[in-house]
Amino acid sequence: MELEEKLVNLENALRIAQDQLSQCTQETQNLNQSIAEERARLQEYGNGLGGILFGPKYRASRRHEATVLRARLAQDVAENKAKILERKQNLQSDIKVFKEQIKETKSLLKEQQKSRGKSSGAIRNQTKSTVGQLSQITKMYQDGLLSEVEFSIAKRKLLMEDDFQ
Repeated sequence: MELEEKLVNLENALRIAQDQLSQCTQETQNLNQSIAEERARLQEYGNGLGGILFGPKYRASRRHEATVLRARLAQDVAENKAKILERKQNLQSDIKVFKEQIKETKSLLKEQQKSRGKSSGAIRNQTKSTVGQLSQITKMYQDGLLSEVEFSIAKRKLLMEDDFQ
């Protein structure tokens, strides 16, 4: 039972890690989309009605402000992507370890099941052998080849051997 529980726990942990990995991928896609939207918004700085009304100095100051904001945005994005990438790498290594452990556990479980099958087969053969020998000495007793004392001794001996094995 221990190996089966371990296998279930490992498979659950693998599923969770794979889900988290796909979440990281989704986070990266969302980040890329929001960056593109923010860059498009910053592209409009200094243009439009305000730029026309207030002149070239106003447009220049707005473009400079947009450049500073783009630089901050790029830095934030780089930091976020680095964090996501680190998480992805950790999850990928965890997934690899989980898969190896699952493989080992399945192998151990197969070996355990094989050994159970062999031992139960041996017990069945031994039981059949004991039952067969008991029926033989019973037939010998009924045919008069064994006395009641000899039959009891032989029966007791067979049953004791069966207990020791």
